[in-house]
Amino acid sequence: MNGTNSNNLIKSALDRLVNVYRKRPDFARSTEVITGTVNGGLACTISDGSHEVRADMPQTMGGTGTGPSPGYYARAGIAGCISIGIKMQAARAGYDFRSIQVDVETDFDDRAFYDLADCSAAPLETRLTIVVECDLEAGQLETFIAGVLERDTWYLALRDAQSVKTRIAAAGNGQSEE
Repeated sequence: MNGTNSNNLIKSALDRLVNVYRKRPDFARSTEVITGTVNGGLACTISDGSHEVRADMPQTMGGTGTGPSPGYYARAGIAGCISIGIKMQAARAGYDFRSIQVDVETDFDDRAFYDLADCSAAPLETRLTIVVECDLEAGQLETFIAGVLERDTWYLALRDAQSVKTRIAAAGNGQSEE
């Protein structure tokens, strides 16, 4: 399928969805659930009921390397969400973005995880490089991308603090803490 037809299909689908959300704002709210399960070893099966992936740690960290690390999926989610979000919004705006590449580069200090240093286990810094093949002028492209990022769910989850609630339950004893 050529770019114009693909963009038209994307725009048409998104326009229909926007019309539904205008008429029924409650349809725009959702809750997504994903479950990660580790049994023996460090391999983790991650599923949302429709899709399933496997994460594992490398052998140097006690895993078997049967899948990418969970951090890979986190970074992949950011790269995928941003690149697809840009393509979707470009199609809605009538722009022909022929190619979008998003590089996610994250720095860590793993000593915190192992309690070897008084530092944070959170990423130290994350840098995004966004390369777009299109006909927009550089200033127009930067303005457009900045607007998309201000509406991109997982970019904002990465950039902004949010409320995170944890519930811990011991399987089998019925007790839980909030």
